[in-house]
Amino acid sequence: MKSSVGLGLALAAGLVVLGVAGWRAPSAPPPGVSPGVARLVRQLTARPGLHRRLAERLTEVVPGLAGRLPVFLRSETVQRRSLEACHNLMALGPAVQPVVPGLLPALRGADSSTAFYAWLVTVYSGLPPAEVLSLARQSPGTSEALIGLCAGRLTTEDEQLREFAWRCLEAAGAEVRKAAPRLQELAAATDPEISRRAQQLLDSAAVGQPAGP
Repeated sequence: MKSSVGLGLALAAGLVVLGVAGWRAPSAPPPGVSPGVARLVRQLTARPGLHRRLAERLTEVVPGLAGRLPVFLRSETVQRRSLEACHNLMALGPAVQPVVPGLLPALRGADSSTAFYAWLVTVYSGLPPAEVLSLARQSPGTSEALIGLCAGRLTTEDEQLREFAWRCLEAAGAEVRKAAPRLQELAAATDPEISRRAQQLLDSAAVGQPAGP
């Protein structure tokens, strides 16, 4: 056991050396974006890199190694910082609007938590839903991801999130067909307002025009 842990620690040390050697300084933030906001966006969208993934595999092979890994090699550290960045960016409100175009592609990423965090930050940025949808259409697959996220929040208790979701779909025109299964479910809801809005969206999808108020 001691020899396997020793080997694991040696391999982990090798990963540390490789990680330091491969480190690159972050690029300058886009015009109009403060370095602090740019740092939070990088933190929110960061995924465990090769060294963390390899370290994670090592902990599966070598029992007892997980607690001995340096903090920066642990994947949960990335996940915790991503959530913290989400809360910090949400609190900044309109100050994050300049980074929304660069943040939207994260909506279609493989990590559902990161996609949801990016959506939350976008909503709390205060940009109008129709404008966000227009920005999303500039990146392949992003508007579809945005519509999917909105379709899943049409009955959430948070009014700001709920209204953003409805208004985004109401501006989507024919693209709202991607949310048809959820809208058909809501059109049969007992709440008359939800049922009306869902049916109106289904009707707008049929004619390919944005839904009316």
